[in-house]
Amino acid sequence: MPLPESDADAYERARRRVQELRALYTHVILFAALSVVQFAIDWLQDRSGERSIDWAYWSLFGWGIGVAVHAWSVLGQSLGQEWERRKIEELVARDRARLETLGRRASAAATARDAGGAEEGRS
Repeated sequence: MPLPESDADAYERARRRVQELRALYTHVILFAALSVVQFAIDWLQDRSGERSIDWAYWSLFGWGIGVAVHAWSVLGQSLGQEWERRKIEELVARDRARLETLGRRASAAATARDAGGAEEGRS
C-alpha cells in the first residue's frame, strides 16, 4: 500500500507537472507560429520565380518529430491505466453534475408551472 503523501510532496509534484505542460504548450505554439512563417517565406520565394526545394517541409518535418517526442515524454507517461481511471471518474462526475443541473432546472420549471396553475384556479 502506498504511503500517504504530504501536502508539500503533492504540491511539488503538481508544480513540476505544470512546468512540463507549460514547456510543451510553448513548444507547440512556437512550432505552429514559425511553421506559418516558414511556409510564407517558402511561398514568397516560389512566387518570385526562384524555384528552390521546398525547405520548409524538411525543417518542419524534423521539428515536428521533436515536438512529437516532447509531447510523448510529457503526455505519454500519463496515458496509462491510472490516467484512464482518473479520466473516467472525471467524465462520470461531469455527467452527474450536468444531470443534477438539469434536474434542478426541471424541478424549478415544474414548481413555477404548478404555482402559475394554482393562481389561475383561484381567479
